[in-house]
Amino acid sequence: MALKTSGVRSRMDVGKDGGKGTGPKGKILLFNREKGRRIRNAKDIHSALVKEFGAENVYDRVWTPEMVPIPQAMDFMRGVSIMVTPHGANIGNTAFMLPGSALLEVQPQKCASQGKMRAYEFTSSVLGLSHQMISARDGLMCAGVDGAGIFVEPEKVLKAVRELKATIDIAGTRQAAAGEIGALLNGTETLRRYERAQHTGFKLREDCTV
Repeated sequence: MALKTSGVRSRMDVGKDGGKGTGPKGKILLFNREKGRRIRNAKDIHSALVKEFGAENVYDRVWTPEMVPIPQAMDFMRGVSIMVTPHGANIGNTAFMLPGSALLEVQPQKCASQGKMRAYEFTSSVLGLSHQMISARDGLMCAGVDGAGIFVEPEKVLKAVRELKATIDIAGTRQAAAGEIGALLNGTETLRRYERAQHTGFKLREDCTV
């Protein structure tokens, strides 16, 4: 069944929300999972992000996919400059982020040590996003349910976010993307890009299980 995108603004249609955080600058989002590979110490990481980068540059809480229904996600994700999130299907929301934004993916320790799970690095490049992966201190699987969740040191997250933020600030690509009419990408085109990505080296349904 085709996704209906009529009435939904483009990924590039930013800065028209009366200061609700969807302008080109964007904010840092800690996007956790409700279960499985959730980050156990997400609240501590959120506090560290606010202390480091300021409350005006970080979303006001730890968000989860359940808090952002798909129709709202298209608007919400355009306000994200850097998404910090555990590995999993929740990363699919990056499809609605502006080109020039960034993804910080946290993989379970054993999964990261194997160095085989690079699917979201690839899809990030398709979407024009910077990507960095860091390893949690524990955790086993990239796929399936790891009920105990994962723990990641706040300083490791801060270091990676600093690096990504510097890249975004220097490149200024989010600001450029907001004004490039010729590069407009609506929700339908984003989905087409994901479909093409599935035929160029990664079987996303197999590699990126929920």
